[in-house]
Amino acid sequence: FDIPADTGSRNNSGFDYPLNLIYQQGYEVDGEGCQPNDRRWGGMDFLAGYKNGVEYKTTPHGAYTKDNSTYVYPEGGFHQDSLFKYMANSGYAISDSTDADLHVVMTFDTLATLLPGDTYVYYIEIVTHWNGDLASFFEEVEQSKKFFEDYFVMPNPSCCVVRGDVDHTGSIDVGDLTFLVAYLFQGGAAPPCDIEGDVDGTGSIDVGDLTFLVAYLFQGGADPPPCT
Repeated sequence: FDIPADTGSRNNSGFDYPLNLIYQQGYEVDGEGCQPNDRRWGGMDFLAGYKNGVEYKTTPHGAYTKDNSTYVYPEGGFHQDSLFKYMANSGYAISDSTDADLHVVMTFDTLATLLPGDTYVYYIEIVTHWNGDLASFFEEVEQSKKFFEDYFVMPNPSCCVVRGDVDHTGSIDVGDLTFLVAYLFQGGAAPPCDIEGDVDGTGSIDVGDLTFLVAYLFQGGADPPPCT
């Protein structure tokens, strides 16, 4: 995004670690117009990261600003090597360029292992401030974060598709029975999704799930409960 400036796309930037915030500031040249552009602000802050419905990150991996004249325009888009290089850096860094056309990049996580059935959800917010100093902009960021915490209903992404699909192949069959026996009695691997392995829906994986699964597959027993 561009924060308004008197001439062209000219911004300055900064960050605030406690707020998980990286931001840009407008640029003012002549003091004319409806208001000073250096009292205009815009930023992005990280709210939360969830893995399989459980909050696991409260801060981003990193965020930075760089000037477009060096890292975007010559290539007709982001210079990929530079983009990946700076995205891998942890923490916050702002561009050495001032009064320049800038971009902002935030990396939520890096080198994450995404297994079958995993779900990652990240929340950020974009905050703009029309007319104020840096302290009032930070106050607006705080207010919007509190709104998120107070009123936004967090989703509960789940790995479960079909309860009883112990091996997480997409259907319930004898392979699930074999997998569960190996896990319970032979030191085999744990079910990829705990909820699907909890066949009877009691909250744990035990012999009761094995009994339930045998009854379902071979004795006309009840269907496993739904995932939710």
